[in-house]
Amino acid sequence: MGKNEMAFNNIIGMWPTYMRPPYSDCTDVSGCWADMQTLGYHRVYFDLDTQDYLNPLPTQIQNSKNIVSQALAQDDITDYLSIQHNIVQQSMTNLISYYYDLIKNKGWKGVTVGECLGDTDKSNWYRSF
Repeated sequence: MGKNEMAFNNIIGMWPTYMRPPYSDCTDVSGCWADMQTLGYHRVYFDLDTQDYLNPLPTQIQNSKNIVSQALAQDDITDYLSIQHNIVQQSMTNLISYYYDLIKNKGWKGVTVGECLGDTDKSNWYRSF
């Protein structure tokens, strides 16, 4: 985490305090959660897995689009966090624009994790050296 903090700080002058653990596995049992709290992080999980990592090819990304469209078709959704992976090219070049168009057509907007979770104090979202 320290190396990530230094990299983010070198690039944007700060680093986020919200963190999704790798493989979404950070529990009290593993000791991970205590470590993350000590480092000042908010642990974040997702509501919707787009499964983009299972559909990385241009011929497969429609599977992830179908997951997204089915989730957004539900009437009782008011807000949620979804997971996409920036190392999956089709996710960044194809799925993200599809996703954006769907939420825009519903009259929604994308927001930061802090906003989605109701944290109105923006000073909680990032830290810097």
